[in-house]
Order: sequence, then C-alpha cells, then structure tokens
Amino acid sequence: MSPDNKRLQHLQSEIDGLRTRVQGIENRTPTELPTKAHDKGLWDRTNVGLVTLFTGLLFVSAMLQWSATRDAINDTHTSFEIGTRAWVVAKEAFVKPTKADAPNHVIVQEGNGLKDSRTPAISVELVNGGHSPALDVAQSSRFEVLDTLPADDYVIPPTDKDQPPSKNVLAPDGIVGVNRGLLLTEAQFQDVTHGKRFLAAYGLVTYNDIFKKPRETKYCYFYDYITEKMGYCPHYNSAN
Repeated sequence: MSPDNKRLQHLQSEIDGLRTRVQGIENRTPTELPTKAHDKGLWDRTNVGLVTLFTGLLFVSAMLQWSATRDAINDTHTSFEIGTRAWVVAKEAFVKPTKADAPNHVIVQEGNGLKDSRTPAISVELVNGGHSPALDVAQSSRFEVLDTLPADDYVIPPTDKDQPPSKNVLAPDGIVGVNRGLLLTEAQFQDVTHGKRFLAAYGLVTYNDIFKKPRETKYCYFYDYITEKMGYCPHYNSAN
C-alpha cells in the first residue's frame, strides 16, 4: 500500500469520527443546548471550529484521493508501455569453423567452436521480444580479439571505415543477424584457445519504441575455449 493510501485511510477514519460528533451535536434536543449567553457563545465557537476542521479534513481527503488516483493512472500507463513496447535484445551468438575451398574463399563448417580454423565465422542474433515494432533500428558491432572485455561504460569508438548506420524497422519476433568472418593470426589463435586473450563479439543497438522514446541495447559475447561456445561477457550486457 502506498504512503498516500495509508494517509488517506487514517484521514478518512478521523473524518468519520468528526462527522459522528457533528451529527450528535445537530441531533441534540433543545433541553440539551446551552442557555446562558456565555455558554451559548462558547457553544457557537465550538461548532464553527468543528465545521471548519471538518471542511479542512474533507479538502485534504479529496487531495489525497486525487493524488492516489493520479498515481494509479501513471502506474497503469507505465505498465501498458512496458507490456506493449518493443524490446530488442541479443538472443544468442555462435562461432563456427570454416574451411578453404578456393583462394580467398571459405565454407562454414558444421559444429561450434574454432576447431583448427584460423578464419572463424561469428554471428549474433538480435530479436524484438516486445509486442510492437522497433523503429529506426541502428546497430554498431565489433568482432575482435581483446586483452580485456568491455566494461559497462565502454563506448565503441568510431573508425574511418564506419558508415552512417542504416535504420530499419524490426517487427515483433523479428530477428536480425549480425555476421562477420574473422582472420586470426597464429598468435591470436593460440592466445584465444589457451585463455590468454578474448575473442569477443559486442555491439550497441539503438531504436525508438512506438511511444517515441529512445532505447538502447548493449550486448557482448566471448569465446569460451573450454566449452568451445560463445558465452555472455560479465559486463556490457544491458537493455532499457
């Protein structure tokens, strides 16, 4: 129960008690009323004070009721937005070995992991798990070997090769695949397969929901050389 509702209940109890007192005064017989002028003046002032207090309490009660109603409406609207809006999140990531079948051309192989491949194919699947379209969807991603994994406040730096991101609409349950082939040096391959460095796939997705609110999603996966699969990084995974 909210503080406003508790105050409203307490105030309503006081109002009910005061209403009973006022009604009791109004229902008194003439023989019960004061007859002396001094007593009558005190009686009138008491009645005026009670009525004034009663009116003030009614006003405060109305204000608290209005505040509680407003909060209930805001909560309902917020719940409606949360249940209706788009939620773009990273669903899963894969790394697969490749095999050369011609100069400067490789074929993706079955199974997960690097195996003996120095040219793995990495992919990340993004899905709109909400109930309305995600608008103006743009994403920036990186697939590389790192000494340390990104922190939560890491900012992906722009490069000369970056082009202005195209913006798309992602329908509910729609999936976007981010795919990249990577060429590892022998040193990088040895470091990644022995846990000395990290083969990471990470990125930032920005979009607007149907309520015109900007949203962003960060994702980060790294290659676990023990399971030979891509797992979540300890940081840089969030959505708002």
